[in-house]
Amino acid sequence: MRRCEASWEVLSTGPAFWETLGLAPISGPKNVIGYCVFPFSEDILDTVDAFLKSIGAAYESSRLGNHFRARDVGGFFAGLVPAKASDPLTPLSMMTGIWNVCIQLGAALADQHDEANTHDKSDATVVVYLVNPFSNSRSIGFLCHAFWALFQEYTRKLKESRSRGRRRDIVLQLMPIGTLASLDTVAVPESEKLSRLSREVYDRCPPSQIPDDVSVLKIFTAASIYLKEPAPRQIPFRLTNEPSQNLLYESSHLHVAYACSTDKKWLTAVWTDGAGQYQTNLSYSLVGERAFDGVAQEIWATCLDIMRSRRVTWRVVLARVGLMEREEMNGEI
Repeated sequence: MRRCEASWEVLSTGPAFWETLGLAPISGPKNVIGYCVFPFSEDILDTVDAFLKSIGAAYESSRLGNHFRARDVGGFFAGLVPAKASDPLTPLSMMTGIWNVCIQLGAALADQHDEANTHDKSDATVVVYLVNPFSNSRSIGFLCHAFWALFQEYTRKLKESRSRGRRRDIVLQLMPIGTLASLDTVAVPESEKLSRLSREVYDRCPPSQIPDDVSVLKIFTAASIYLKEPAPRQIPFRLTNEPSQNLLYESSHLHVAYACSTDKKWLTAVWTDGAGQYQTNLSYSLVGERAFDGVAQEIWATCLDIMRSRRVTWRVVLARVGLMEREEMNGEI
């Protein structure tokens, strides 16, 4: 992390004193524009507006960058995107309202694309705070699908209008409705939780700039905090026909972890280095005739593509969430 433009190395307890020590992210500032999609109700309208102000203040006070309030666009004012459900109010009608308003927001973002690229906020990432009004954990899948529909509508409208300029990155941040409103108590977001949430949003956003270094991997994420990597005990200077181009990165580690959903229909894999500087994840469908062996081959192909950026000796560390089944143990990567 940084303090006063200088890199700092602190113990694991250091991030708890982020505000006190005046710390800043090691990867530099990332500017964002916030929108909040929430179930429409006059009772929580002011609460959602206050949340956007609070998260913006927490983001900027943590020196993570600028957190702009969205301007009026597509009939949505100040970043507030209410999802109106039809009567009678049921989970299905609420899902339909969220789905429709996400598509409307995607179209509105595309319509203002050319104007935004001439504005001083053109490098800002769009962050969609999607309030989850459901108590069932399965609803998370639907909300992610609604966000995907938003992104698809955004890209479709851009292709139709043949807009020029840099396409904005759009990031999803799910918010349980209990953090904003409650039926029997006053929900007041704590400053510490807002600070952690702001750093989580920062880590989700893509890097504002890529380092000019040939050893940078394709999955550079620019997180707010890196783990300290130990210095190599020795530098392997040898007279060989094909010397390493990145001697300081010899014996680099690539950690690969995966997990299967409870219904065995999806597998999600995550790649990272030892310091957390490089991260990415992908989900694979296991529905139909697609077996684990085929997915394992795709995971390994991704590993090779990542490691290709450095011509060094790599060590791949594989882990699984839960017990590894016989089919996975017998599978070949």
